[in-house]
Amino acid sequence: MKKPLHTLIAAALLALSAGAAQAAQIDVSAGTAVEHIGAGVGDQTLLTLRGVAYATDPAWLPLAVHADLDQGLQSGGLQRQSIGVGLYRIAGRHVWKLEAGAEAGRTRDAGYTANHWAGVLRARRQVTAGVALDSTLKLGRSTGLLGGTYAAAGVGVQLGQIDGGSVRVNYQHIHDGALPSQDVLGLSYGLSF
Repeated sequence: MKKPLHTLIAAALLALSAGAAQAAQIDVSAGTAVEHIGAGVGDQTLLTLRGVAYATDPAWLPLAVHADLDQGLQSGGLQRQSIGVGLYRIAGRHVWKLEAGAEAGRTRDAGYTANHWAGVLRARRQVTAGVALDSTLKLGRSTGLLGGTYAAAGVGVQLGQIDGGSVRVNYQHIHDGALPSQDVLGLSYGLSF
């Protein structure tokens, strides 16, 4: 790619914002996370930014667009970006949101760069008006010097109605090719438009 992936993600987030009047829902959240990298590498602190937009009429085009940015706070720390699309379905009297799609992403850490492409499955359950649970599974390929299978699994709890927004706690386990495994525990605050 001639343009860095983070530029494409920034453009996607701008396009999502510009299309707010036509989208049924836009969710934006920012926060922090602690990432533990296996094989004795250690921990690092991240800043996180997430954006997702859902189509106006899910009966006609149930499209979701996701954009994620993680930035390590240490000098030369990890940078992770991804952008993805999916088709979603609302089920069970608006209790379940199920989604299948794909994503492309890039990870840079200590001079090493890896790209990945993966299929993605997401499920979200609205437990009460203010509490939601979600899970994500990803499986695909990672390229680079230490490329191979890319796989990730995550779970999250979202608590809504807090100063007009929602707080989310999430955990994700990542295998990126032959790199040491990564465990990420995050806390973020989000708004919906």
